[in-house]
Amino acid sequence: MSTSYLMQANLGIGQISVANSNLDGSGTIVPCFTAATAAGTREGGSIITSIKIKATSSITSQGMVRLFIYDGTSFYLFKEIAVRPTTQSSVLPSFKVYMPSKLRLDSGYQIYATTENSDPFNIFVSGYNYGACECGTMNSFPSIISNENMGLVTINTANPNIDGTGTLGTLLNSISSGAGPNIGTVVTRITIKAEQTTTQGMVRLYISDGTTTYLWGEVMIPAVTQSGVIQTFAKNFPANLMLNPDYVMYASTENAETFNLVAIAQDFTCCKCGQ
Repeated sequence: MSTSYLMQANLGIGQISVANSNLDGSGTIVPCFTAATAAGTREGGSIITSIKIKATSSITSQGMVRLFIYDGTSFYLFKEIAVRPTTQSSVLPSFKVYMPSKLRLDSGYQIYATTENSDPFNIFVSGYNYGACECGTMNSFPSIISNENMGLVTINTANPNIDGTGTLGTLLNSISSGAGPNIGTVVTRITIKAEQTTTQGMVRLYISDGTTTYLWGEVMIPAVTQSGVIQTFAKNFPANLMLNPDYVMYASTENAETFNLVAIAQDFTCCKCGQ
């Protein structure tokens, strides 16, 4: 009997909006991520690679977002993130924080979140499950297949909303859950390129889990007058985002200006042992 270890994308998303000043895990507290549970003799647990906090209201007041680890019995205060006063507009993004992480959670452990004030936030906990796959012989390891998944979309319809409503363009579809044994999709980079002269505004990115569309990021667009010697606006940035099967990334533009977006990603599929 041989054992190989597989990783499966696990993006946890939570929405917090109820004021809670407690530091002990009591009061209104929202689950945002659950580590993989061991099945039988298989190993469980998850590794968190990043945590992102994104405000979803036009005004945030000075306060705190708190993250807790729950072991199934007790809550443990893990992090406090100071929230600065921010007024979102058509040219200024709402409050956000991005934190790289290497946190390893035991099987079934969870991440919860609270907000000091009644300001709404989306909490994105990106990571992967870590499990064992037992094969019948030493030469029969499971295979991990990687396929490129490039997302392309053009957006040009004005949409000032930050709640996922209005006109959205589909940037990327993650791997389908019906595609056989799969692990998920990893988005590595996103490029935004204007097709014209731009005024100050915003391009927004969303993640949908099939039920809810969550504001994930905002990119400020400067005023750029294109000419034969001046390039249009362009931005290329790392995403470092794990997407579960069947998740979708969307994009919108604050102003009725044309942008081309490219998402560089890879789908990962697991073949059964011996195949």
